[in-house]
Amino acid sequence: MRKHGFTLVCLIVLFGWITAGCAVVQETYINTEVMNKNSYYLEPGGKNVAFFGVYEAEDSVLVSRLIQSSANIFEKERGLDSGSVSAFTVTAEDFPGFSDTLYLESLMVESASEIMVFVTDLKLFSYSQNPNGLTNGDGIVIDLPYAVTISCYDGLKDTLLYQKRMNDVLTARTKTTNIPAEILGRELARRVSTQVSGKWEGRTWPLMWYPDDPLWVQTIGKAKAFKFQEAIKEWMKYYAEPENKSEKAREKCACAAHNIAVCCELSGERELAKEWAKYAVAMYPSLDAAKRLVRRLNYLDGN
Repeated sequence: MRKHGFTLVCLIVLFGWITAGCAVVQETYINTEVMNKNSYYLEPGGKNVAFFGVYEAEDSVLVSRLIQSSANIFEKERGLDSGSVSAFTVTAEDFPGFSDTLYLESLMVESASEIMVFVTDLKLFSYSQNPNGLTNGDGIVIDLPYAVTISCYDGLKDTLLYQKRMNDVLTARTKTTNIPAEILGRELARRVSTQVSGKWEGRTWPLMWYPDDPLWVQTIGKAKAFKFQEAIKEWMKYYAEPENKSEKAREKCACAAHNIAVCCELSGERELAKEWAKYAVAMYPSLDAAKRLVRRLNYLDGN
């Protein structure tokens, strides 16, 4: 029995070598979300945050709703305790701007918050009925153009961290042309919050794999679990120019280099990723995935 068992094990191992050697490379994918580098992400760094709405007399109720909703959204997005982000309103007449550091310091003390987010210069323009909206018993759909300025200020450093003037259109369903201040404030707050929460974009990255190679499949699993350093360590075993000059050996080497490039990119090592991707192309010029990766990395650098 032992002899037969040993023979069976040898046959299984031999079969594994044969199928691995004849395996056909395929593409699988890893999906990630990355922040658009042109967007802004407010990172308090452990400091308290407060929202301030600066209003004209006629917009006092709307700005109050807007600023409270903005603070609530910020709390939820950052996983903060309810009520930990304060909300205040200030009249436009009393607000001197960001050049008056003494006034801003007084707001910091009043709010007990080092980071202050200001919503100023809110303007609502004439609405229009959306031609694609329904006009049945549920009401009408209107497009409401608006403009508002969002500013982030660090009171400890007396520094304006970020400022942007938003010009956009809010589309809403309403029974009348007058949207209630509570609803309008909440909808505007959602748009305001995006300006301090960064813009996340989905990206799909191709990984080369050999489905008949158990070790390769295992390493793909590590990469998809975001264990990039562990995956790189495994693929590094393939990267050196193989002594065996066969096409299959060069292909596997190039595929490993390509996957290392993807892991480097997802680890924040953009320049290193480009070098590995170029190496993959040089090793196996017909590897289209590596060519696409080089183009993508160059594009990301320019945008």
